[in-house]
Amino acid sequence: VFYCRPYNSEYPAVYKSFNVCVYSNVCYIPYGYIMSKAHIFESIFTWQFLLSTHYVFTQSDNQKKSCEDRFMWQARRGTIRFVNKGCPRFDLVTSKNDSEENRTVIAWFPRWEFVEREGQKTSHFLDYIKKWIVYAEKHKNILVVIRPHPLMFETMKKERILTETEIENLINEIESVSNVQFDNEK
Repeated sequence: VFYCRPYNSEYPAVYKSFNVCVYSNVCYIPYGYIMSKAHIFESIFTWQFLLSTHYVFTQSDNQKKSCEDRFMWQARRGTIRFVNKGCPRFDLVTSKNDSEENRTVIAWFPRWEFVEREGQKTSHFLDYIKKWIVYAEKHKNILVVIRPHPLMFETMKKERILTETEIENLINEIESVSNVQFDNEK
């Protein structure tokens, strides 16, 4: 039985993973792509759910290793098997042709805070924006819509992360890519 939400509290008793694992293998495919090791990791790979899961499909070797480290004893005993199969939802992105009607839309809503909290940055905009631009340039069959938090650029200026000119240059670079839409309306 395949699950994409690791929250037993959302299922009726008969479908809770710890009841289903009695008569079937429980498999888990995470519902979202994790771009950092922030707090979302703990909410997507929950102890309560995974302890009754037989297979967990991860999106990368790094994520597989993180899961194996977190669930070390279960991984060693083979009660949970972590398998890197990539991110199945992204398979559609690379398999479609370049026509407008087949275009996949990826929306990205970067956060506005750049301070670290508990060792984690809350915004990864500057870490990933260049990678998104390169990816979009190589894959014309997608449309990337970027809608930053309305306070993001003001925060960059206030915290002296980027100057006004650097922000303008970055926005121009983003807008120069034909299949990237930059929505900066407040």
